[in-house]
Amino acid sequence: MPNYTLHYFNGRGRAEIIRMMFNMAGVPYNDKRYEFSEWDRCRNDYPGMCLPCLEMDGGMRMPETMAICRYLAREFVSLSLSLSLCLYLFLILSNLIQPDNYLSNYLRRFISIYLSIYLSIYFYLSIYQIYLYLSKSIYIIYPYSSIYLSI
Repeated sequence: MPNYTLHYFNGRGRAEIIRMMFNMAGVPYNDKRYEFSEWDRCRNDYPGMCLPCLEMDGGMRMPETMAICRYLAREFVSLSLSLSLCLYLFLILSNLIQPDNYLSNYLRRFISIYLSIYLSIYFYLSIYQIYLYLSKSIYIIYPYSSIYLSI
């Protein structure tokens, strides 16, 4: 059985699911935790300069939480663990969500819809303000309000 070393910050975060997989399978591993202050010094030693990172025998290092989870699930199946445990590990893995993906999709939709509406309204208001200025009107249009000037 290979020796595993999990590298992550001193906290739970994204590496916690990996630790849970090791503990559920009963596979021993080394847990190397970094403080944020020392991370800048050793950042370039890791692929993609990100954590968590799983180091295996031979110095091979694998970054990214989901890739590590998939790899470990396949490795644990090959260790001939009980089928119910492997099924449980796959269920945990399949139900993980990456909030970054959902947030980026939401922001992309928000920006594409509301920013275009805002810019078109702002554009027409600025044209209207120019028109009012040229027609010697007493209204001044701002992006959020209009002000009536009494003379």
